[in-house]
Amino acid sequence: MSTPLDIAVEIAGELMRSRGAAKPLDVALVARDISRRHAGSGFSDIEIADALAEEGVRAGVLQRGPRLAVLE
Repeated sequence: MSTPLDIAVEIAGELMRSRGAAKPLDVALVARDISRRHAGSGFSDIEIADALAEEGVRAGVLQRGPRLAVLE
């Protein structure tokens, strides 16, 4: 999925904060917050959560798991 730059920057920032604080990342909550700040982007909470989870796994912040869109 191609993510707009402003959303991608927010995702990267959240992952860096999570890693720096050594605390678990609540993907659903963060995705919902990002989605609300970018309401006109055309991306749903689930799409943003998927991108956040995918990048979190790549960055080593999250363990690999099922894609969120499959769970809904």
